[in-house]
Amino acid sequence: SLLHGRDFHGIHVKMAKAEQKIDDMTDAFRASQIERMKNLTCSGESSVIYSEMLTDFERIGDHLLNIARAVDGSPITSLELSTAAVGE
Repeated sequence: SLLHGRDFHGIHVKMAKAEQKIDDMTDAFRASQIERMKNLTCSGESSVIYSEMLTDFERIGDHLLNIARAVDGSPITSLELSTAAVGE
């Protein structure tokens, strides 16, 4: 099992800090990308792809925070991945 026997109490607080760090880093990366666009050191197409990737990273952080909030205080004692879920 994955994370068997771990104490999940308070995990949402730790994940909230990590999610905020993801948001802060994303903001900094976006600002740097805008500078690169102003300096014409990157193409518009690559900027769109980069921006979409940053948005995806933010969404992953949001989802992880939502999962941590759901797990915190619940009677869950372990997390397992089924082989069907991972395509094996």
